Amino acid sequence: MPVQTATEAERTSLLVRIVIRWCRLIVLAGFLPPIGWIAGRYWWPIDLLSHFPFQAILGLSVALLAAICLRRGRLAAAVSVPLTVNLLAIASLSWPAAAVQADGPRLKICSANVHVDNMDAAPLLEWLRREKPDVLYISELTPKYDAAVRASGLFAFAFSRSELDSPWGAALYSTRPLEEARFLPRSFGCPTMVARIDVEGTPLLIAGAHPVPPAGPRFTRLRDELLAETAGELRGRTEPVVLCGDFNATPWSYAFRDLLSVARLRDGRQGYGFKATWPQGNALLSIPIDHVLVSETIAVRDFRVGPAVRSDHFPVISEIQLARPAGGRAD
Repeated sequence: MPVQTATEAERTSLLVRIVIRWCRLIVLAGFLPPIGWIAGRYWWPIDLLSHFPFQAILGLSVALLAAICLRRGRLAAAVSVPLTVNLLAIASLSWPAAAVQADGPRLKICSANVHVDNMDAAPLLEWLRREKPDVLYISELTPKYDAAVRASGLFAFAFSRSELDSPWGAALYSTRPLEEARFLPRSFGCPTMVARIDVEGTPLLIAGAHPVPPAGPRFTRLRDELLAETAGELRGRTEPVVLCGDFNATPWSYAFRDLLSVARLRDGRQGYGFKATWPQGNALLSIPIDHVLVSETIAVRDFRVGPAVRSDHFPVISEIQLARPAGGRAD
C-alpha cells in the first residue's frame, strides 16, 4: 500500500487543523441569532443577528458533517448545541397554531412590496387574477403601479398614497367598501393605513404597515416607533383585526414579538413554516419579513408565498375565516 510522506502528512494535518478552527468559528457564529433574540433590543446590530437562524443552520450543518468525517466527537457535540437551538426556532413556525372556533365567512388577504423601481404590474396582476383576493395591501407603490391596479378591475375600492415615486407609497384595495380609511399620524416614511370593511355583517379592521428598514440606530428607532404606534392603535379595537405588510422584522426579532404582544395579534405564518419572502433571487440569504397578523378570534386557513413579481420581495397571501356574529346561523 502507498506510504504517505512526511510532507503529505504535514499537509493533511494542517488541513485538518484549519477545518477544525473553521468549525469552531461556525459554532460561535451559530450562537449569534439566539443572542439577537435575547439582547436585540439593546443595540441595533444585535437585532440584525436575530433574523438569520436559517443561515446559521446551513453553516452548522456543514460543520457537523466535517466533525463527523474527522471523527471529532466533542466538536460534533459542540456543533449540535447551536444547531439544535436554531433548528427549533425554524421548526417552531411549523408547529400548529392554537385552534380557533370560527365558522363564519372566509377572505383572502394579500400583501406585496412591489419595489419602487418596478413599473410593471402585469406579473402581480396575473397572479391576483388566479388567487382572487378580497383585500390587497401594497407597499412601495408608485403612481403608475397604482393606476395599473385600479384599472385591472380586480378591486372596486381603493385607498392609496402614491403621489411620488418613493418607497413610501402604499395602498389598500378591496372588493368591499373601505370605511373610515385613514393613515396613522407618522411624520417619517410610510404611515400605517387602516380601514374597516363589512364582511357579511361582521366588521373587520384591515391595517397595512411598512416601517423603514433597521439600517442604523435612527432607522431602527423609527421602525420600532411605527410598529409601536400601530400596535397601540390596534390594541383597543373591539372588532377583529388583520395587519399585513413588510415589517422589516422577522418572527424572532424583539420588534415583531412586541408587536404581537401589545396588539394582541397572532402570526398568520404559524403552522405553515418558514416561508421566506426577501430578498427574492437569493434563497440562501432569504428571511421572512412580509407578514399577515390576525386577531385571536380569526382562524388562519392558509398562508402561502406567491411567485416572483419583479420585486425584491415575494408577495404573501393568507386565507382567513371569521367567527360568525352572535345570533348568526352556521351553514
